Amino acid sequence: MNNKIPIIVAILTLVSCVGYAVWENMNSQDKTYSWRYKMIVEVETPEGVRAGSSVREVRIHEKAIGWDKINNQPHYSKKYEIDGEAVVIDLGRRGKLFALIDDRAYADVLNAFKIQKFEEAEALPSGSSADFDVSKYPGGPKLVTFTNINDPKTVMAAMVWSKNPQGEHILTENNMEVLFGKGVKLKKIIIERANSPVGSDIDKDLPWLRSLEKKKARLNGSTDIAIFTNDLSDNLGAGSFRTTSGD
Repeated sequence: MNNKIPIIVAILTLVSCVGYAVWENMNSQDKTYSWRYKMIVEVETPEGVRAGSSVREVRIHEKAIGWDKINNQPHYSKKYEIDGEAVVIDLGRRGKLFALIDDRAYADVLNAFKIQKFEEAEALPSGSSADFDVSKYPGGPKLVTFTNINDPKTVMAAMVWSKNPQGEHILTENNMEVLFGKGVKLKKIIIERANSPVGSDIDKDLPWLRSLEKKKARLNGSTDIAIFTNDLSDNLGAGSFRTTSGD
């Protein structure tokens, strides 16, 4: 009986060492990717092309949470952090168009450059650029405006994508001319790798934004967790216009 004790101890020690080695190996596989990019939105108007831009920063943290024995590699959980603001396109007397920011913004560079790996996005040289295909879903960010810039409840969608019966996303509403006048249309959206400071001046265009951020309220002022309507002001919050990794 006593002779078995050293064997048991040796086995437990071996299992412990193997477990620690696997844990150490998994930790060594943790990765962080980061990049900045400028989104440039161009709009055609009878007065000429109008454009706006803003720089955003993406950080992606991959943490190994398990081991894939078949492929001999870790399973990862991903945490996305995005800092930046909506792009403001000033159309003069016609109003202002806003290209929103959301939790899909981490994929803007991937979609525009038609790449799949985070390390590819990180390795793109500063100044390199690519266009979104605005004719295909998602066609870039959500585009909205306000019939009264001082009242967030007056938000209106400039373009709406919906699913058809076949499950395909199609552009079902293009309200650019309805909202801004004849001859106004989205021209292009450009994604450019950048090292410039992240945008931080949207408050001058939306004086009510900081108040909604403090309240953690949506554009209609609601702070309820549940959303019961399809009204745009009930489905958009301050985070659609500015987001930070601390949110």
